[in-house]
Amino acid sequence: MRARTGYFTDKGTVKQVNEDSLLVRTADTVNGPLVLAAVCDGMGGLACGELASAAVAQAFSAWFDEELPLLLADGYDFVVIRSGIEYEIYRVSKALEDYARQSGIRMGTTLTLALLYAGRCVTANVGDSRVYALNDRLRQLTEDHSLVQRDVQTGLLRPEDAERDDRRNILTQCIGDSAHLAPDVREWETAPGTVYLLCSDGFRHELTPEELRAHVRAGAGGDGGGMSRVLEGLARTAMDRGETDNITAAAVWISDSEG
Repeated sequence: MRARTGYFTDKGTVKQVNEDSLLVRTADTVNGPLVLAAVCDGMGGLACGELASAAVAQAFSAWFDEELPLLLADGYDFVVIRSGIEYEIYRVSKALEDYARQSGIRMGTTLTLALLYAGRCVTANVGDSRVYALNDRLRQLTEDHSLVQRDVQTGLLRPEDAERDDRRNILTQCIGDSAHLAPDVREWETAPGTVYLLCSDGFRHELTPEELRAHVRAGAGGDGGGMSRVLEGLARTAMDRGETDNITAAAVWISDSEG
């Protein structure tokens, strides 16, 4: 078995800076492939969104190298992994808050993360970047931390209206600028052939769920380079339809093929 990945990021058609950051790390272990992927979307309405998103991506890259092997030393335990992810989120958020306070600015970023190992997928998210699972259907694994999602949950807004609501970019929490930070960390069993798609909100707004499912599933039939081209094609389609935000997506899956 081997881990396969594909990814794409672009500043989009309007913004001068790409405030998104992307992380994809893989390793071979005695229990099979280990994959960590993350997408971070820096807050455009705050200062230094690109620095905030890069800091979180870099922090989890170091976590993959230095902390994760220790957490897995006695075997996979979701409670241990969840605690480790939550601790790193709180740690880097505090570091960003301290830096922002000393610099007299505000800065923040979303985070969505997927960790694949030993037949399990652990997801974590803060904000409105998402993780989807794709097989015979498209399933959203993460829940947005946004005003429109809160209104959907309370029955004030229909789910089909949320994507077009003018308030869709207003978050209820983010890393680096939230009084009450509460990351969601969840565990899922991995079904054979499942592809995990991580993306910033700019990637998905102009694309239908069926387009995501069909194109990403087709991309999983080839190598990582093929998937990267598929993600770029979807991003270009979103931009052609009027998306102006930064756009980032990553796909990860475990393949039986060694080729």
